[in-house]
Amino acid sequence: MFLKGELQKYCVCTDYMHTVHGKSGMSVAQSLYDGGVRASVVRGANCSVNTEMINELEELISPGDIAVFQLEIPVSVTEYGIRQCKQKGAFVILNAAPAVPISEEILKLADVFVFNEVEAEFYCHHVIDGKETALREIRKMAKVVNET
Repeated sequence: MFLKGELQKYCVCTDYMHTVHGKSGMSVAQSLYDGGVRASVVRGANCSVNTEMINELEELISPGDIAVFQLEIPVSVTEYGIRQCKQKGAFVILNAAPAVPISEEILKLADVFVFNEVEAEFYCHHVIDGKETALREIRKMAKVVNET
């Protein structure tokens, strides 16, 4: 209830927020001596999000709305939500954190795919060791996603 109260202080609509039993999850980003970055993720209450919760929001989604997803809820629910939003004409932003396997179909449905170095390496299956490598891998991924 603390989080809900804090959000309400800043006028965030919490009408569709669910309270579930269990502990909240967390993640910690680690900056390594070699310049690399890693993350540790402990899943928690976010794993309770389900498709029924997405369905409750269906009437609220309209063409031109912006829907933002992050991979902290079950992937099947994220994929379901993205499909529902695209069917309603929403603009979908997918933040690929934390990096988990997702279908190519979902990558193609996302209007914007946001990721950092760690996620880029995961999805590209290649070490990103500089700007040139990043650009090359982004172009490869864009080619795959844009194929129809």
